[in-house]
Amino acid sequence: MLDNWVINVRSGLLRGSWPLLLSLTGACLVLGVIGGSLLAFVSPLIILALIAAEAVGMAMLRSSRMGLFALAAAICLLPFGAIPFSLGFYPTFLDVALLAVFGVSLARVLARTREGFTASPLNVPILTFILVSLIAFIAGSAQTGITKDTLRHFDETILAWSLFIVVINCVRELRLRATR
Repeated sequence: MLDNWVINVRSGLLRGSWPLLLSLTGACLVLGVIGGSLLAFVSPLIILALIAAEAVGMAMLRSSRMGLFALAAAICLLPFGAIPFSLGFYPTFLDVALLAVFGVSLARVLARTREGFTASPLNVPILTFILVSLIAFIAGSAQTGITKDTLRHFDETILAWSLFIVVINCVRELRLRATR
């Protein structure tokens, strides 16, 4: 999809399409003003970190394999490194990488870019465990209040258990590519 867009832009520029040329010039000017103001008001180290984060984020969104590599890097290098902004809690790099991997995998399944969903013999026990823990969490919340930290830790546990299903589907996709 992006490749078709790039081809259309190139052919439009080669033909001398004025609206396309003006819109690209305007976009470059806006990005230059935003970049210049960021450089003037924010530390250059933060700007470099934002550029690196954008490159890693784009690679994670492009491929499930890159998302799993970024997840492994977050697990090994910065498992407790928090992102310095609050969403009611301070998310860690591991939380962001895990959500990105799940988001890309879910988008691929919903967009049907894969051949299908791979079922493993362990899917049923894992999904049963997740369902039982969800019921227990809801039943236990009647006795004590749910804090944001408790909810966050429960969500992380559920995501960690269901990561198995995502990894199985990603490995299956890589095997299919290797056999073609």
